[in-house]
Amino acid sequence: MVSRPGRVSLAASLAVLIFLGGCRRSTGSLERGDEYFQKKDYRAAALEYRGVVNQDNRNGVAHQKLARAYQQLGATDQAWKEFVRAADLLPDNAEAQLDAAEALLVTGQYDDAKGRAEKTVVRDPKNVRAHTIRGLATAGLKDTDSAVNEIQKALELDPSRATTYANLGALQLVRGRSEEAEAAMKQAVLLAPTAAAPRLALANFYWLSNRPAEVETTLKEALAVSPGDPAINRGLAVLYIVTGRAAEAEAPLKVYGDRGGPEAKLTLADYYIEHNRPQDALPILTSLSTVKEAHAAAQARLAGIDYIQDRRTDAYAKVDALLKEDPKNVQVQVLKARWLLLEKRNDEALAAAKAAVAADPKSANAHFQLGLVHEARNEASEAVAAFSEVLALNPRAAPAQLELARVNTAMGKGAAAVQLSSSLVNADPKNLDARLALVQALRVQGDTSRAVRELAPLLDAAPKSDAVQIEAGEVALARRDLDGAAKYFDAALAINPDSYDATAGRINVLLAQKNVAEAVKRADARLAKHPKDPATLAVAGRTYAVADDLPKSEALFQQAIAADPGYMPAYYYLGQLYVRQKRIGEARQRYEAMVKAQPDNVAAHTMVAMLLQAENKQAEAKARYEKILQLDPRALVAANNLAYMHAEDGTDLDNALQLARTAVSIAPDEPDVNDTLGWVYYKHGMASLAVAPLKKSVDRVPTNATYRYHLGMVYAKTGEPLKAREMLAEALKLEPNSPSAADARRTLDSLNGGTK
Repeated sequence: MVSRPGRVSLAASLAVLIFLGGCRRSTGSLERGDEYFQKKDYRAAALEYRGVVNQDNRNGVAHQKLARAYQQLGATDQAWKEFVRAADLLPDNAEAQLDAAEALLVTGQYDDAKGRAEKTVVRDPKNVRAHTIRGLATAGLKDTDSAVNEIQKALELDPSRATTYANLGALQLVRGRSEEAEAAMKQAVLLAPTAAAPRLALANFYWLSNRPAEVETTLKEALAVSPGDPAINRGLAVLYIVTGRAAEAEAPLKVYGDRGGPEAKLTLADYYIEHNRPQDALPILTSLSTVKEAHAAAQARLAGIDYIQDRRTDAYAKVDALLKEDPKNVQVQVLKARWLLLEKRNDEALAAAKAAVAADPKSANAHFQLGLVHEARNEASEAVAAFSEVLALNPRAAPAQLELARVNTAMGKGAAAVQLSSSLVNADPKNLDARLALVQALRVQGDTSRAVRELAPLLDAAPKSDAVQIEAGEVALARRDLDGAAKYFDAALAINPDSYDATAGRINVLLAQKNVAEAVKRADARLAKHPKDPATLAVAGRTYAVADDLPKSEALFQQAIAADPGYMPAYYYLGQLYVRQKRIGEARQRYEAMVKAQPDNVAAHTMVAMLLQAENKQAEAKARYEKILQLDPRALVAANNLAYMHAEDGTDLDNALQLARTAVSIAPDEPDVNDTLGWVYYKHGMASLAVAPLKKSVDRVPTNATYRYHLGMVYAKTGEPLKAREMLAEALKLEPNSPSAADARRTLDSLNGGTK
């Protein structure tokens, strides 16, 4: 199902970081720690080892054992620090050095990992593990050829080590050598038929190669070798979920939850929550809430269950209690901000999101939530900044890129939105939300032909999505296909009868069909259900404007602004109403207010520029169009209108030609755009090139007098008097009093009835 902007996955909303608590004992015992470790009670083992370290902070063996316990608990950050501390205290212990190197490797500290491995290689040139780690660290530093050479040295020393083959396979995969990678990983499986790790590596290879059937086969083979292995069960569960077989994921997730630590149990609870089975999640979370390292995560999820079951007072009480315990708990702050945003308590949501960012400026999750709040508050520039910060922290954060595309679309920056959404679609062609964003961006950019092509597979993939049907209706409406638009909007309303977008689209179709009475009826019905919704008030205002009830239209727009002073479309439509009433000064004030609130809003700047043109303030209009093109070099209306103004003035024709070509590249089928390009060619002394685009405009809209006048002037210039007379005569017939009428008559007179 394709989601509308603002939809939040429940599991994502409840996800909170787990941290290992610092419950310390004053004394400890290595022997007791070892006993607990053997029994896989890693938390108890860690407490014993920590007690020894507290007594003797220079005990390298205790630090090493503590690191291994942390590692088993999934506390990677604590583990690598303890491994490094142990290695520093045991400088001659090769195992300690390589343990530290591996831990540094896992955390992406490739330089340090490589340095420690190299020291071991110098002392022991035949140490296979040292060569392997050095190779992997080298790969992390982007020198994959040297890394492969290093792994191959390790294989020469010991060709029977399965893990070395697995590492070689991974490196070959990075180099793009899939066949060599698969062969190496299969060799690893043959050398260690009873080990799970090589099979996991092979399954991962198949996953990256988009071969899900082989992933499943390999994971099941690994499960036969090691039925209780948490990683295998987790991998199988993820596969089932991703391939749409969520029910089958429960069995392996249960094994993962039983055999793993708190994080695994939380994952199982999240599965139950996501699949609307909170009653199954409750006992798991209640138990975890008594475990110090999982307390906050479990309580946050319990609060989430309260929230979705409409016990909001209890939900907020749990969250506020967590924040009292730890005011800098970023994930809980984010969770609270999400709830407040869902309830449209945007000011409070902004405060919570800002608190999350202040608690951890490096939290991509916090910046993302802040961006969503700014987006909801129509603060486009701030939203762009927040989502851009997410991508700076995590360049692969697809949700942030998607929201950034949506914000750019809303701002009228079609080119930027197309680039962002196209990138997402190329990375994940099955991402329906990204595909929808791409279609929306193409429509805003004016490229409706490509939008139609992109819509076809989207309609096939998500026929029951009201969002997709609505966008199909908008594209059809932009192409003046009124019957098609009506069909799509009706389909959307059948899926979601209360959809504002579908209702507004259907009203637009009715107005275009001159069925004003039915449009008013639908607007009134919507208004009766949502009398204080600014969007509903605005669409009703537009409908009454078409119905020529201008006082009621103005009142509705004013009500929309009073209901939400930040709702920009109401300003836009009120401005249009003022233009219609020749209250152009008031209209421009409205749009200038929009620009002040949203300095990067291309649409608002464009309306100001067009109004300046209407007031015959040509220099100011040109300056505003130039400002728009600084904000978005591919802003269609600005490029087209500025090119036309230069052509009319006969000034800066080289720039005019560049702008006109840009506009045509964005909207190749738009008649106005082709007319501008043809007229610029004519003014630039390239009349022969002007014929094709101008003829295209006339063919699309044969009743447009300006298009016919321009083509007639071009035919006169290219020596085709019969065609010129025909076009100019028809232009005068259509608009005998147009500004160009006198010039058309002079040209007709000068042709003197010439023939060709």
